[in-house]
Amino acid sequence: MQLGRLVHSGEVIDEAVICRSADIIELNIHGGPATASATLKLLRDCGATIATPKADSASMLPEAHLLYNNPAIGRELAEVLPAASGELLTRALTSQWSGGISALTDDILRDRLPPEQAIARVRNAAAGLKVMQRMLRPPEIVLTGPPNAGKSTLANALTGRQVSIVHPTAGTTRDWVRERGIFSGLEVWITDTAGIWQCPAGIDAQAVERSRHRASRGDLVIMLSCDGATSTPEWLDGVKIIRAASQCDRTKNAGLADVAISAKTGTGLDKLRKLALKILGLDNLDPLEPRAFTQRQAKLLTQAANALAENNPPAAKNIIRHLLGQAQ
Repeated sequence: MQLGRLVHSGEVIDEAVICRSADIIELNIHGGPATASATLKLLRDCGATIATPKADSASMLPEAHLLYNNPAIGRELAEVLPAASGELLTRALTSQWSGGISALTDDILRDRLPPEQAIARVRNAAAGLKVMQRMLRPPEIVLTGPPNAGKSTLANALTGRQVSIVHPTAGTTRDWVRERGIFSGLEVWITDTAGIWQCPAGIDAQAVERSRHRASRGDLVIMLSCDGATSTPEWLDGVKIIRAASQCDRTKNAGLADVAISAKTGTGLDKLRKLALKILGLDNLDPLEPRAFTQRQAKLLTQAANALAENNPPAAKNIIRHLLGQAQ
């Protein structure tokens, strides 16, 4: 694999990553349609033949893995993969094609597993759809708390970029701002909201109301306070909450908070991320574990497990062949 530049008549078209195998050269560029057109023209000028892509771009990818006859899994992977973000989700999806449920079902077709073990593993793979769906629909983590508690600074720290304006003046953030962040290889939404205080008026009242509404709809709320206060407002009943004592670089009063953090120095942020994933049920995930990533897969895996439980291996194998897309 090499990193270089595509140059034509002394003009740099784009940077490119090139990977060469026995019979294929893969060229990856960064630019948009204009850059792609210029690259194809350069290749054509150098003697390459440009093939016309099929209407369905997914059909350009191999459907079956070299080790497994699993074209249906390959087609579904090609459909789902463009929506995947984050290293862990990408690995969890692609491993189902190159291992995962493909390897598990291959073991069953070849009678490599004891019946009880096969039933349990197939049921677990079907139940894994819930985790996959959660990863494909990144959870929203809402930051809330009083003005100047450090919400915007924390949002910038968790996303790794300047998404919110930080200023000591109370009320700088008037509306919620949402951006993507990565926690241990998993994508999440980080939503910064306006400060919440008692008896706001005018535009401040609207800002507070929007903050409350956004927090009540979040998958997880991080409540920030500078004094470690742990009281939960009524409008957050039923919502998963982490109570964070912010600005611990300036004050040591963490109270009974779940975690003490400083967005400015980074203290406690790793602990905060791990705690958030644990509460969301997304901690300690093994991307190689067999998991269904479509409703079709989960349904057929459940049917196959039921057939195995009824001591009907031939029926289970037929269902598995249908799952993999093999000829009946």
